[in-house]
Amino acid sequence: MSAWPQYTFVMVAVTAGLSFIAVMTWISARRRERDAYYRTETIKKIAESGTPAAALEYVRETERIEVNRIRAGLTLGSVVLVSVGVGLGIFLWAIDPEERVYAVGGIPLLMGVALFIYSQFMARPD
Repeated sequence: MSAWPQYTFVMVAVTAGLSFIAVMTWISARRRERDAYYRTETIKKIAESGTPAAALEYVRETERIEVNRIRAGLTLGSVVLVSVGVGLGIFLWAIDPEERVYAVGGIPLLMGVALFIYSQFMARPD
């Protein structure tokens, strides 16, 4: 029996995966370019129709919204990590409570706590 069909499947899967990554990267770059263009046009229109201070306020407000979005993402990630740590500890304890393997759940738990502390207290303030 030849191994050719197995290698063919691997080659097709790798080609499809790399093609997917290339297309997604291209789409993402186009979206970022379009967002930057629209943001620049909006700032120009605000500056032309009103005062330059209004355009500056718009830029500050969009930066504040972006910082809050990033902080919310970090907080969500920390909650997920804490949940994974607790769940992993419980499941490993249920398998064998005598071996103390459940302490492995402390790794993602402590990572989640550190991420939460960073997102709430050390990240760039509003």
